[in-house]
Formats: sequence, C-alpha cells, structure tokens
Amino acid sequence: MKLQDFKSKFLRSWVQFVLINEKGHLLETCNTLFSFPDSPGNLFDEIPFLESISELLADLKPGEEISFPCINVDLSDFSGFCDYVFYKINYDGKTATLWILMNFTDHYKNLMGLQQQRNESVIQKELLEVEKKMLFWQERCSGIKTKG
Repeated sequence: MKLQDFKSKFLRSWVQFVLINEKGHLLETCNTLFSFPDSPGNLFDEIPFLESISELLADLKPGEEISFPCINVDLSDFSGFCDYVFYKINYDGKTATLWILMNFTDHYKNLMGLQQQRNESVIQKELLEVEKKMLFWQERCSGIKTKG
C-alpha cells in the first residue's frame, strides 16, 4: 500500500463531501457520514444552519473558503460534532459550493469531558474558599457575647 492509499482509507471514514448549487439544491454527495433523501429539495430550507449562512455562501468568490468548527449535527442517521468548510468552486462549468464535513465527534467529546472536569475543579475550589470563610466568621462570631 502507498501513502495515498492509507490517506484515502482513513479519510474516507470521517469526511463527507457535498456539492450544492447556488440555490441550495444538492448536486452530489459521497454519503460517508449520512445520506440525503433521494429528492432532498432545497438544503437551505431543510438544514437551518445552511439557511443561516446562505448569504455568506452566496458572497464567496471562487477559491475562497469559510469554516465553522464544532457544529452539533443531529440527523436521523448521524449525530455528532463536525467541522464544516465551504469552498466556492467551478463544477461542470457552473459555480457551486463544496461543503466538507469532518467528523470530530470523538475529539470534541473528549475535549468537552476535559472542560467539564476543569469546571468542576474550579467550582470545588471556590466552594472550599467559601466554606473556609464561613468557618472563620463562625469562630470569630462565637466569641461575641450578646447582651441579654
């Protein structure tokens, strides 16, 4: 096996390529991560994220790209976290958008787990500081006698 063969083998399992025309209709996809229905209609109408960036995509010039990391994808046959990259390209003599989805679900779940642990340790530290201050003031106040 050559390096290109390994690259193709391993990238194939976590990267999906989707071609969309300027009106948001599916031209072609490799269905690596998920499949679109046979007649998906306008993807800008079907996928809210695409609708929200449709003007950005329309403004891209050929060769330009725009990327969005850590997009939560929740579809019928795929759920996870993907990085999205969009390129304006020439496809069959017409302008199209190449949408590349990179499945980083495991990476982002590990990262979120580490962030959660860090947040919990910060909260625990702050809680200990509050308890320490409470004990200090309880000891200080216990020596004060009230007039009776």
